[in-house]
Formats: sequence, C-alpha cells, structure tokens
Amino acid sequence: MQKGSDWPTGGHAFIDESKRHSYLLVASVIVPNDLETTRRAVRALKHSGARRIHMKAEGDSSRKKIISGLSKLEISCHIVGIASYSSELEARAACLKQVLDGCELHHAASLTIERDESLQRWERQSLLTQQRDRSLATEFTYDWKNPTEEPLLWIPDVVAWAYAKGGDWRRRISDAGLVTSVTSL
Repeated sequence: MQKGSDWPTGGHAFIDESKRHSYLLVASVIVPNDLETTRRAVRALKHSGARRIHMKAEGDSSRKKIISGLSKLEISCHIVGIASYSSELEARAACLKQVLDGCELHHAASLTIERDESLQRWERQSLLTQQRDRSLATEFTYDWKNPTEEPLLWIPDVVAWAYAKGGDWRRRISDAGLVTSVTSL
C-alpha cells in the first residue's frame, strides 16, 4: 500500500471518535502484514511510563512528534463526520454505517472499536444487524478493546483529535498524509 492510497483490501480497521464540535468517527486501516510492525512503531511514540497516547493529554511538542512518527507508517485514515444530529447514538450509527460500507467494499478482515461500556451493548446489536444485511468477508470480525491494550487505537485518537481541533493541527495531519478521505454526512 502506498501512503495516501485508498482503504487497503483485507485491512484491519481501528476506530475512535471525537465529539469536539461535530461528531467524527475515524477509521485507521492497516494492512495485515503491517499490524505488528505498526504496533511496535506506535508504542515507541508514547512517553516512557505512559500507558497510552491520548492527544487530549499530550503537550504540543509531543503531539508534533507523534504526528511526525505516524507519518512514516503505512496507514490509511478515513474520517466520517456529521455536524447536525439529534443524538450521539444517531450520529454514531450514521458514521458507523459509513465505516462498515468501507469494510464491506474493501473486504476488511476486522474492525476494532475503542471500548465504551455505555455504548457496547447498542453497538453489538447494531453491528449484528448490519453484518446480517451486508456481504462482509466471511472471516470479518469485530471487537472492543481498551486503548491501553491495543496501541493501534491510538492512531484514530490522534487523527480525530487533530482534525476536530482544526487549524494548524488539521493541516499537520493532512500534510503528514494521515488523512486519506473525509466524508461529511
């Protein structure tokens, strides 16, 4: 996969959200052969002693270093946003549907969602319904993980935070090739 290419076939998607000004869901997609290499590289970007990368808690110099480090990796990031919605669940459902469209179209192998206990039951039902109505790859799996146990969830956190922050941060992730597509619903 080349930097900035479309969603890689058979990729593994990792999603996180931002609710800063509008609702954003970011799917960071990694090709199967790069999973372990990418995990190691992402872990190397966090402060020693820190449990994870969380852009909200990082200082500006760390944020710049993290974005620069991610720019060297083969990552495809897709942002789905919705500015006007009546509930967070409505926004999440619409954005998640769009991500699943990508999973279906590109025969994704898996989807890993940052665990939010308050949403997990609803998401499980939503995913079961959508999986039944789609022709996802037969081996397609989905799971919820905490960001402390899956470093690849840190990537959509970085992209979602920077995109929602706007201005120079949005420019930085775009210039770094971390934004592959943006879909507004």
